[in-house]
Amino acid sequence: MGTINDALQKVVNIYPDNIFLYEGSKSLTYKQLNEVTDRLASAFLEEGLERGDHIGGPCFKSNGMAHFVFCSS
Repeated sequence: MGTINDALQKVVNIYPDNIFLYEGSKSLTYKQLNEVTDRLASAFLEEGLERGDHIGGPCFKSNGMAHFVFCSS
């Protein structure tokens, strides 16, 4: 069994331009979600975080929550 990020990668490879999330008048595709979460995960690694470390962040009813969940997996 893989991680939530493994599942995202599979979906990105098959449906990159499909909408993952609508927030008001804005939308986020699977490809965009993947790009943002990769950048965020890289920033965490550059700061010294390692796989398995616990992190937290404020993400109140926004697509930021999705970014946070996928980058931290």
